[in-house]
This record gives sequence, structure tokens and C-alpha cells, in this order.
Amino acid sequence: MKVENKILFVGSVYDPYTLGRYFKCSTVYALGGMGGLSLNEAMVFGKPVVCSVCDGTEKKLVREGMNGYYFSNGNLDSLIDKLSLILIDKKKVLDFGENSVKIIMNEIDINSVVGNYISAFKKLENSKIDS
Repeated sequence: MKVENKILFVGSVYDPYTLGRYFKCSTVYALGGMGGLSLNEAMVFGKPVVCSVCDGTEKKLVREGMNGYYFSNGNLDSLIDKLSLILIDKKKVLDFGENSVKIIMNEIDINSVVGNYISAFKKLENSKIDS
């Protein structure tokens, strides 16, 4: 596809300085698998997001057509289609990025994160099967 000069696949990056530099110079954040806090981090840097449904975190963060898109898991054509929807429109890149920042600033805080963990733990506890 001749994207080797346009896309950088960096894998896992744990150094905050290096990670920040990658986010700062990127146009869009594409998450191909489980992300942990990576969606939050990308959104703090004002990035549009393209991801599949993965660990559930994305459902509270990514708003289809507002700050990003969902692609069909494992479907390269779907990923390309969603990236193209953002990348062909510079205004959309900016608008989606601004919306990402607004979502993080207005909706995500330590209380919402802790509340989500508690809810997940309760679900696990209630589904526990005694042997």
C-alpha cells in the first residue's frame, strides 16, 4: 500500500516523554487491540481516535462521528475506511481532536475511573462460579 513513509508502527511505548512526542506529532490515533489508558492519553493530546470494540473502555470515550470511528475488529478494509474518513478532511481532524479533549476534561476524572473499576469488580464478583 506504500504507506511505509506515512505511518509509523511503534508498538508499546512506556517512556512518557517518548510517548508524548509520538502523540504530539501524530494526526490520528489508531488502536488495533486492547489499549488500557492509551485512548485517554491520545485524547488528552487532542487526537481523533479509530479503534475497534475491545475492552469496553472505548465505549465511554469514543463517540462515533464526534471524536472518532469504530472499525470492524480484524477487518483491514474497515480500518482503512475509517482512517480515510478522518484523514481526507483537515477540519474533521481538528474538530474530532477538540472533541476528544472536551470529553476527557468534562467527563473523565478519578471518580468516574474508580466508579468504573468498582462496577467491573462487582460484575466479576456476581458472576463468580463456585466450584
